[in-house]
Amino acid sequence: MISANLFQPLPPSNNNAITADLLEDEEFASALSPTWPHLQLVYDILLRLVLNVDPKKEPMLGGIVVRGVLRYWPITNCHKEVLLIGELEELVDNIDPDHYRKLALPLCTQITRCLNSWNSQVAERALYIWNNEQFVKMANSAIEEVFPVVVEGMEKNLKWHWSQSVKQLTENVKAMLEEMDPSLYEKCLQEIGHKEYLAQQEEVKRKKRWERIELEAAKSQFLQPQKFICVSH
Repeated sequence: MISANLFQPLPPSNNNAITADLLEDEEFASALSPTWPHLQLVYDILLRLVLNVDPKKEPMLGGIVVRGVLRYWPITNCHKEVLLIGELEELVDNIDPDHYRKLALPLCTQITRCLNSWNSQVAERALYIWNNEQFVKMANSAIEEVFPVVVEGMEKNLKWHWSQSVKQLTENVKAMLEEMDPSLYEKCLQEIGHKEYLAQQEEVKRKKRWERIELEAAKSQFLQPQKFICVSH
């Protein structure tokens, strides 16, 4: 009943030109998006549920809240992201381990998105969750599905993130993950390298296609008969 009423899908926005990752200010987003009042209400309800639910007494409700939080993640509000990461960590501490496998991939995927955030507070808070023993156990319950996502996020941080503190925390988490399953981590690195190689090859092909198109266009223009205008005196 709670999930049916609380987590029903939002209607499509009338302004398709505005995307969530371009909105940095919550008030600006509320002025532009007709769905925001509903979404704000959802956030408020979710926060109240997260803060008041006891997963030990109501384990099914705890799982519903986790899925709801993930579904309506406040990507335009860094303060709420930090808050919800902490609440998710508390939920993981108390949820029945039988639910770990179902929640492992979606939770780790969202945490990975957060640790890749350009906001250092969000990224650091997401990295700190890997110090939580129960969270690590949850990730380990579906390690084959979780590692490709997490490893790619770690490598992306080490290569591109602007914050040195985030990079240092990423190094620490990477070392822990490598200890969890060295061979799987290495396999994920190889898959990432292969994907990057394929992407580079595709980019080379794309450039060559454009060069051929430009060359053909230049030839066509050169071969066109010139038109002369006769001016009578």
